[in-house]
Amino acid sequence: LIYLIVAGVVSVPARAAYMFASDVVYDNDGHPTSFLKSIGQDGVVEDVGQIGTAGMVKIQGLAESPYSDKVYGAQVYGVTHELWKIDVATGAGEVVGQFGPDIGELAYDPDNNILYGTDFERLYTIDQTTGVAALKGTFGEGITYAWALAYDTDSGGIYGVGEDLNKLFW
Repeated sequence: LIYLIVAGVVSVPARAAYMFASDVVYDNDGHPTSFLKSIGQDGVVEDVGQIGTAGMVKIQGLAESPYSDKVYGAQVYGVTHELWKIDVATGAGEVVGQFGPDIGELAYDPDNNILYGTDFERLYTIDQTTGVAALKGTFGEGITYAWALAYDTDSGGIYGVGEDLNKLFW
């Protein structure tokens, strides 16, 4: 079983704009291993590298970061819910800290240097040095389960996909 979660576009020095994805593969015992993928503007997907230890890491949501060579990732395996910084050249990741709530999706606001996350029901701001999440508020009526957050620098808002995949919300 393979999951593909796509993050926003990140500019990397000496490289064209890329999107990044976390590809999660499960072994026969159900343990996840995550891999970072890059998606070029031409749609070509390339392997970047394994994120963390095999059989122990499930990076779900990805988001831009203030670092040109890193993206943020949300680790959601078992009872471990952590903020990770992931190297876009190698896939190597490091734990920043634990969220507290079960954060699974991320969005980064580069204009105000704010990292957002969701436990799929509420919106949080996330401390980028500790990983600790602080409740910002709940989603509007009709949004019962929010996936795939992305920050829009033009509107200054966050987009997401509701549980019903036919619902895009702002």
